[in-house]
Amino acid sequence: MSAAGASARVWPERLRALLRRARRRPDVTAPSPWIAGRLIAPLAVLVALASAALIGTVTFIARDSDARQQQAQRQSLAAALEEFRSVFSEFTLDRAADISAVAWRSEPLTLAEVGARLAPTGLSRYRHERAYLLAGDGSVIASFPPGESDAPAGVRQMAAAFRAEEASRLTRAAELPELYSAAIAPVAAEFTGVDGDPAVMAAAVVRSPDLAFRGGGDLPVLVTLARLDLNRVQVLQTTTGIPGLQVNGDAAAENSNTLVIHDRDGRIVGWFSWQAEGPVLAMIIRLAPLLGAVGIALFGLAWLSVWQVRRSTERLAESERRANALAHEDPLTGLPNLRRINAEIDRALALRTPDDVVVFGYADLDRFSEANETVGHSGGDRLLAMAADRLRAAFGPDVMLGRMGGDRFALLASSEESDAVIAAAEHALEAVSRPFWVNGQMLHIGLSIGFAIAAEETLRDELVVRADLALRAAKSQGGGRVICFKPAMEEESHDRRFIRRELMRAVEDGTIDLHYQPIVAAADGRTVGVEALLRWQHPMRGAIPPSVFVPIAEQTGLMEALGEFVLRRALSDALRWPNLYIAINLSPVQVRSPKLVPLVSQILAETGISASRVVLEVTEGVLIDDPNEAKARLDALRVLGVRLALDDFGVGYSSLGYLQRFAFDKLKIDRSFVAPLGRSGDAAAMVQAIVALGRALGLSVLGEGVETDEQRVLLRLAGCDEMQGFGFARPMPREALDALLSQRKARLIASRARAKG
Repeated sequence: MSAAGASARVWPERLRALLRRARRRPDVTAPSPWIAGRLIAPLAVLVALASAALIGTVTFIARDSDARQQQAQRQSLAAALEEFRSVFSEFTLDRAADISAVAWRSEPLTLAEVGARLAPTGLSRYRHERAYLLAGDGSVIASFPPGESDAPAGVRQMAAAFRAEEASRLTRAAELPELYSAAIAPVAAEFTGVDGDPAVMAAAVVRSPDLAFRGGGDLPVLVTLARLDLNRVQVLQTTTGIPGLQVNGDAAAENSNTLVIHDRDGRIVGWFSWQAEGPVLAMIIRLAPLLGAVGIALFGLAWLSVWQVRRSTERLAESERRANALAHEDPLTGLPNLRRINAEIDRALALRTPDDVVVFGYADLDRFSEANETVGHSGGDRLLAMAADRLRAAFGPDVMLGRMGGDRFALLASSEESDAVIAAAEHALEAVSRPFWVNGQMLHIGLSIGFAIAAEETLRDELVVRADLALRAAKSQGGGRVICFKPAMEEESHDRRFIRRELMRAVEDGTIDLHYQPIVAAADGRTVGVEALLRWQHPMRGAIPPSVFVPIAEQTGLMEALGEFVLRRALSDALRWPNLYIAINLSPVQVRSPKLVPLVSQILAETGISASRVVLEVTEGVLIDDPNEAKARLDALRVLGVRLALDDFGVGYSSLGYLQRFAFDKLKIDRSFVAPLGRSGDAAAMVQAIVALGRALGLSVLGEGVETDEQRVLLRLAGCDEMQGFGFARPMPREALDALLSQRKARLIASRARAKG
């Protein structure tokens, strides 16, 4: 038997032994039977004493709680009554102030002048039932209800007493006018009895607004009266939360809580009463039979508790095992979760032998987001569970599979060789690529796997990062593949982080520059435009090409700031060359941004450049991502007056549908078709076909990447309108372009002069 075959059987056994040790239940020792017998009697006595003490304590607490509740009810009711009396008196004072505006305009006072102001208004709970405006001699000036010629004795007595007090106060105020002018208008309110019912009565003096004193005997007094009827009692009941609140003119019934109502002389005018309840004690009394039964049951169950200790301990151990499983398993798929996987990685690294290979990897579902949007959240969960089942079956019991969250899974294995894991991973790709049926819909997803093999001194964090880098490499290559980590990936990652950090600084510092490459007319070689091209000269790395830093800018959110810089700088520089148009490349990130159109409009207005001199170039990738959004954005740009060009035509889908649907002004033939001209007949045929297509659609055609005279001639013969490439000029700074244009202009002038001579 080969050594490789023997090792292939050994390493799964090691992993299974490792997992068995991690899942082993703790040993449980049950108490001895003789201990249970000796504990029954003391435990029963203890239960009885504890029950008696508990009942006594609960009864005492219940009585005290009920007494506190009743006292709180009395205080709440007294406060509500005082609030009612205070607000009622304020209403009376306000009404007296209103009447005072007409009370002194004529003499004697008449019902027509003030009667309308005695009718009750405002909140119903504070409205009076009767109102009397009494003259100094006690006669009724006006009343509500109207027509009463004589006021009740109680009303006259309160008015006379209050008038006397007011007259005395006015006399004192005459000696100290400053005191009177600052005094609050007087009002008095008290509880009284009316027809055997408790009521509240308020009195306020009606005085002249100009503080004219006519003597204590001439001051009119307004007296209002309201009985504590059923409606007001219900309001008090709602306010205080006291159930069954009643008011009586006679003594309250026994076994009820009461609050006595007194008048100003201390006489009893009524009682508030409500049912005396002890809810806590009553509840305990109702539960007394149950509590007794519980006590008996406890007494009977006491002896059972001892011998059940062992069973309870076993159940506790089982519960701990289940809790441990919940803490270390993903509830959706039943796979180990992040915490468990991390612990198993640490354990595998700690227990490996020199011959062992620890493999850790990430498996990420491709196109899961689209599938999740198709079937919804619940359908997405079901899809994850189904994918987990296929992965579990593909990797088998010898590879630990876990879920890290979202649509990412993890795999861990320990072996003397990694070929078995790679073979299982390839099998997993095939299994997940098969269709899934979810909610009656067929879904197609894929799988990308990146894994890393732990070196001798590798730590968990390093292993996890390397697996993640491998997964990113698999995803960046289109997914659906298995990739093992290589040191170059780590270097590439460090390089990307360096470029991202330095690019942020370069965008902020403005150290990124624009170079311009001339665009010439095919017919006569005149320079008709320039294309703006990004250039970055790093102080340490030197020249970093756009093909390196632009994708990083798109991925890290820097493209918006970088794109704005290009637009502002290019349109500003274009003012130096009034006879040339300026071509600017747009990133797909820019086209997808709703800020693009307002930004272009703003820069056009700020620079004052004609929009017809601006050509914005996009690639086919912009059109494929979201055609509807791209069309809306490009149409909005055309409304501004700028021209649009389709860049790199021929290297993508090159769909005629795009050319018909999107209103482009220009096609740019990709350099990959221009480079073979003169060496390949197929290349010339392709160029002629593209030019013919452009002319049929009314588009101008530009060939880029022209480097030789032969290419220039062939493009011109094919009907190309414009050309661009190193054969005419390399990209250069704006100052160098100024000099080049000046030289060409001087040569043109000299040539024309020779032609005339």
